[in-house]
Amino acid sequence: FFWSPDCGHCLEDAPKLASFYTKAKSKGINVYAVACGGTKEEWKDVIRKNNLNFINVFDENKEHKVYDVVTFPVIYVLDKDKKIILKRIDVDQLKDYFEYELNTTF
Repeated sequence: FFWSPDCGHCLEDAPKLASFYTKAKSKGINVYAVACGGTKEEWKDVIRKNNLNFINVFDENKEHKVYDVVTFPVIYVLDKDKKIILKRIDVDQLKDYFEYELNTTF
């Protein structure tokens, strides 16, 4: 999940992703979030306020550009071997994908 703490769409999607993660982590689904803008203080504040209890890192060196991430938010789905299997999807599509793949509901 590539996002920025000063992005309105990101601030809408982050709590949805946190809610999905709370339900999905027991199925072996993990979230790795990369904050690509704003300040560290804003980043930490959004994490605290929204209970983003997954892995969170702050991209100080703007390495997200290596992954062709120029707008936010962006979600990529990786398989167990870290191969990209879906890219540029939103949180609702993420939920639908895993419900279909795992034959379950979240």
